[in-house]
Amino acid sequence: MNLDAEPVQGMQELPPKIFLEVGTRYSPVLVVGNKRLGADQRYVGIDINLDDLKTAPSAADIVQPEAADRMLFINAAGRRLPLLGASVHEALLNNVLGDPKSFDRELIIRELYRVLASGGTLTVAEMYSPQYAEESSVTAMCQDAGFALRRLIVPRDENWKQESLLYGYIGSERPDTDAYIAEFLKP
Repeated sequence: MNLDAEPVQGMQELPPKIFLEVGTRYSPVLVVGNKRLGADQRYVGIDINLDDLKTAPSAADIVQPEAADRMLFINAAGRRLPLLGASVHEALLNNVLGDPKSFDRELIIRELYRVLASGGTLTVAEMYSPQYAEESSVTAMCQDAGFALRRLIVPRDENWKQESLLYGYIGSERPDTDAYIAEFLKP
């Protein structure tokens, strides 16, 4: 049984290193954070909200115009990604699991496991509503799906500010928050 969703138009020409952001919203991490696309990477931003997603390409183009031809924005749900299995090098869930409206958290994580290549990384950054996706339960879900925890960064860590700004977290200097960044590896 083939579980791969049908890839969307334009996916056939992707370079081997795909950076996938699930929960792009109107402003991808390439815009709000310090994350930059490497010359050998392609950005794929996915969001379920089409209205938010419509403004994302122009926002990303302003910040990284040299990478505009390597960015693709897709209206889809995280629980069924229109990507081939093992086709993604790096994935980011940026404030997705902690969204009170988010459901099917385990399905989303299993789907990310399917599309990540061996050795690929999944970063879960929960900054604004971590009470809906506590670090311990997200870590357990990721490990149940087959991921290995690589590192966990919390506001008390010395490198928190630098790491949280990478993902666009403006309140990075609040050490009292339950926010976290968890990085997982697909073996």
